[in-house]
Amino acid sequence: MANYFLDKIGIEEDLHLAIKFTSDLPEYLLGFVIQSDTGYTSNLQKFKIFIQSNLSEFKLSEVLAHELVHVRQYVERKLEIDQSSNISWMGRRYFYNSNFHRFSPWEKEAHSEGFNLARQLSNDDLDMSHFIIGPKSNICSQYKSWEICRSN
Repeated sequence: MANYFLDKIGIEEDLHLAIKFTSDLPEYLLGFVIQSDTGYTSNLQKFKIFIQSNLSEFKLSEVLAHELVHVRQYVERKLEIDQSSNISWMGRRYFYNSNFHRFSPWEKEAHSEGFNLARQLSNDDLDMSHFIIGPKSNICSQYKSWEICRSN
């Protein structure tokens, strides 16, 4: 499923993506992405996505697509967050505020595109088993994490 969304979103850069399903996220948080240290030995950009493990099939695809939109924002350098949590969106600095964050331009873009991509996946009438082997009703308990490495 992640490769489906990466293709639809248009991410062609080399990257390493770790996706982890967890029940440890706060109730209000369905998922998040962090950019990992790339190190000195690789040109791959590295990202970790954490997703709440008790989501429905549609919500899982929506949250994954949403977080992958953030990956694209990082790759394109539209969204940059430094080690001190300073946020830059398209060259403009923002200060983190939990009330504002939901309505920030990067979140608006990710919400809109994430929902549309999940709906497109659903409308394409593609069975989730095309992406994941195992019973659809048990996706997150069957698969604790995925590792994806794309290089051209």
